[in-house]
Amino acid sequence: LIPDITPYFLPSLMIAVVWIAELLHWLTLRSRIWAGAAVASALVITTITAAGNFARCDISDRYGAEQYAQDLFERVPEGGTLFCGTDNSMFPALYLHYAENYRPDCKVYGHLPTLTRLREDLGLRTTPGFNKFPDLMRYAVAHVEAPLVFAREPMQYANDFRTIVPTLF
Repeated sequence: LIPDITPYFLPSLMIAVVWIAELLHWLTLRSRIWAGAAVASALVITTITAAGNFARCDISDRYGAEQYAQDLFERVPEGGTLFCGTDNSMFPALYLHYAENYRPDCKVYGHLPTLTRLREDLGLRTTPGFNKFPDLMRYAVAHVEAPLVFAREPMQYANDFRTIVPTLF
């Protein structure tokens, strides 16, 4: 239900479902041994997905990402904008902002998933030359009057923020 993330994951999920269905159909068209193998593999895949990954899917250890996003939002003044440097800050912040309706007075942008929305919010829908996140952030720094907060992770290897604000630490 997060508009900036859903378009990336929904097509991948649909393609995976179609591929698995086609594989199982192909196996059932073979001899009884292949049909039995198809049913057995479907059961194994279902069991591993449902039970085998439970420890990885348990959300009790996800408190750190939520706390990090809340800490980021605490630094954003009312009506401000949060620019996230990588997925580590962007996805928890987008989740809190959209799914939990946390800090609805703020705007949250990251690098790729939110690029189109950022361009539209800045009024640059048809303006050529604003196709990259650093260009859009540079424009926002120069033209947006709302407070801007840049979230940068300590272990970030690619930093677009330094290309926008050279003195940013």
